[in-house]
Amino acid sequence: MADPILVAVNDPSPGYYEVIIATGEENADKDNGVSISLVEEGGNQSNSVQLGGGLLADHYERGGVDTFSPVEFNIGSLDKVKQVKVDYTGRKWRLNGIWITDRTSGIAGETLYATPNILLGSNGETSSQEFDLESTYTEICGAKGTNTYEKFKVTVATADKFDAGTNQPVFIKLFDMCGKSSEVKQPASSDFDLNNWQAGKTDNFTIPVTPPLTDITEILLYKTGSDKWIPTQVTAAGMVTNNMSGLPQVKGDVSAFTINKDLSKDDCFWDFCSTDGCTPGSQNYCN
Repeated sequence: MADPILVAVNDPSPGYYEVIIATGEENADKDNGVSISLVEEGGNQSNSVQLGGGLLADHYERGGVDTFSPVEFNIGSLDKVKQVKVDYTGRKWRLNGIWITDRTSGIAGETLYATPNILLGSNGETSSQEFDLESTYTEICGAKGTNTYEKFKVTVATADKFDAGTNQPVFIKLFDMCGKSSEVKQPASSDFDLNNWQAGKTDNFTIPVTPPLTDITEILLYKTGSDKWIPTQVTAAGMVTNNMSGLPQVKGDVSAFTINKDLSKDDCFWDFCSTDGCTPGSQNYCN
C-alpha cells in the first residue's frame, strides 16, 4: 500500500478522506502523479491534490491498486459532491476505478465511487476529465439499516488448484447498503503468513469496523506483489456479542460474493464485487 499522503490547504475546516485508485492494463508514467479534486452540485470545486508521482514511486502499475490516506480536501463532507475531477499528464494510463471515503471524523463513513475504465493521457499531453460518482446506498437502507454491526465475520475461499494460493498481502474494504464503508483492512495476521490464502482453504476472520455498518452489499478485494491468487468466494456477515457467553456470534444476513478468477498482473490484482457479480470480471478491465 502507498504511504499516507497529507496535503496542507488554507481552508480552516478541511475534510480528510481515504482515496483508492485502481489501474487497468496501461500503467502511468512513474514520475507523473495523478491529481484529483471533488466537484459539488452547482460546480463548486475543492482544492486539487496530487497523489503519487516521483522517480522512485511505484504507483499506478498495471492491474494494481493504490491507497492514499489521509488525503485533505477543503470541502466539508461528501453530501453535495457529485463528481471527481482527474488530471493526469503522461503516456496513456487506464483509470479503472476510484473510491473516496469520508474520514473527517477519524472514522470511515460515506463512500462515493466511479469505475470509468477509460484511457487518460497521450504523448505527454494533459488529460482532465470529470466522472460522476455513485453510492452503494439503496432504498432498503431505512428499513434494514437500523441493524448495524461493529464486527463482521469474513470468509475468503481459495481455489483448490495448483498454484492458486499466495503468501502475499491481501486487503478488503466492506461497503454497506446505506452508502458507508469500512476503511481498507488487511485481514491476515501478517504480510507473509504462510497459513493464509492456501489452495483449497477457506480463511475466517473477524473484522472490526467503525462506525458500525449495516448488511454488506459490495466488497473491494485486492492484493499486492506479483503472485497470482485465485479466490473463489468471499462472505461477510454482521456479528453481535452473545449475552450469555460473551462471545461474538453471526447475527446479520450472510452476503456472498462469487469471484473465482485469477487476481494477477494479467487480469487485475483486484475485484470490486456486488452479490450480482464483479466489475473487472464482467467488463474485462485488465486484459
